[in-house]
Amino acid sequence: MGEDDPKIGEELPDGRVCAGISPRTGKNMYVNGRDGGDPLTWEEARLAMKNLAPFGWRLPTKGEMAGVRMAARWADEKDSDPFRHQR
Repeated sequence: MGEDDPKIGEELPDGRVCAGISPRTGKNMYVNGRDGGDPLTWEEARLAMKNLAPFGWRLPTKGEMAGVRMAARWADEKDSDPFRHQR
């Protein structure tokens, strides 16, 4: 990641939140940081991504989803040390 890249958990002006680096693409992953309401089923998410695919959105791979979950936990606890579990 470059020096100007957002940090994990950082919200951009358009509402996207940096969720870390994709193990698939090696590029930053972003999630929608603004609450879109109730959680979607897989089929609802798949249909929503169909409409957003032209804008570069897609559903995450299983490996990316694990990273997104880890980033979300870290963002919730960002006042604490994100590496404390590794010590």
